[in-house]
Amino acid sequence: MRFLPALFLLLLLGSAVVAQPDPADAVKLHDKNRNGKIEWAEVQQTRTDFETRLANAKTDDARDQVELDYAALLEPMDFLLADANQDLVTSVAELRSFNLLCADGKRPKPELWHHEQMTKLWVAANWDALLELMDEDNDKLISFVELALAYPADFKPEDLQRIDKNNDNKFNQAEYATFKANERLAGAFIDEIEGVVGVAGGTEAGAGAPDDAGDSDDPGLRGADDSHETTTGDEDEMKPGSSWQHREVRNGRTSWQWSRITYLDGEWVKEPRPLIKGDIKGFRFRVENRTYDEDGDENWTKSATTNHGSGCWSAGGTFRWSRDNKKLTTVSCKAGKFECFKWTVHETDGKERKVKFVRYFIELDGIPIQVKDIAPDGTVLCELTKLKR
Repeated sequence: MRFLPALFLLLLLGSAVVAQPDPADAVKLHDKNRNGKIEWAEVQQTRTDFETRLANAKTDDARDQVELDYAALLEPMDFLLADANQDLVTSVAELRSFNLLCADGKRPKPELWHHEQMTKLWVAANWDALLELMDEDNDKLISFVELALAYPADFKPEDLQRIDKNNDNKFNQAEYATFKANERLAGAFIDEIEGVVGVAGGTEAGAGAPDDAGDSDDPGLRGADDSHETTTGDEDEMKPGSSWQHREVRNGRTSWQWSRITYLDGEWVKEPRPLIKGDIKGFRFRVENRTYDEDGDENWTKSATTNHGSGCWSAGGTFRWSRDNKKLTTVSCKAGKFECFKWTVHETDGKERKVKFVRYFIELDGIPIQVKDIAPDGTVLCELTKLKR
């Protein structure tokens, strides 16, 4: 069963404005095993029964009768909030106390435990779809690299590490549910399957509304420009003046690097050090780099106060980055969507060989350009932010 985004949010938040059902009526409706209490599984089963009957009702009168029969239906979040001792069993007394709090305008706020019960349901119902979306290596887990590639919002790697109990930089189903619960506790509404990113509002009507801005001011919302069509970079040729920008995070410091093609006329420039020979469709070229402390338009004047110096390199022809295989992966970044090669870069720590980062890159007329570098903990070390042909 696939929970729709709006329905999932409604179940998470419960109802702050609709009167709560009478506790005795609620127990009578939900108590399948007749023990005088309501259990968590009974809440789920009763709601499923209600949705099935409502879907099968053929007339307005029949639908009205179903809604009348289920007038005492509990919202899942209301059941959890009423469960004072958090044993997933609610008594008449607990329901009565909860109703009194709501009537006095003191409805309890969901805590992490409440969100965890809800996200466990959602993740269990959608785990196959989540794996199809993100599980690139088909190991039935979601690595932090895979999460950084496909998740429509930013996250803090340290938050992932707190959930990752076995320190394998991957989430199993239970860990992923906890990840989603922490996200909900922070007030974010994100449906990665539908690509919906929003913030929970005060009412059901406004809660979970997608963020309208393509580039959100909230650093937690990635806001990639989905208007870009997926490209391999072959549609337009590179030329002198073509440029691109990267946002880089190294040793805790963020910088922005502009690169541009400064030479492409068949004659090789003289440099103080040997350069690797490269070519674009038979022409050799040169790429110049400038790094800045702040984001901004490209500035190639040496007088730029934020300039950390310039460098140059050549590529193409005899210069190529390694790649794990010939498979292409669709990667979204600030500059758009690209069909990328994947290169897993390793390092040796003593005798142990481990992954240093995973690079996703494109080749534009022989020039390899990073789209994303992602560390094993999910940190995006480098991201292509602008590309000008």
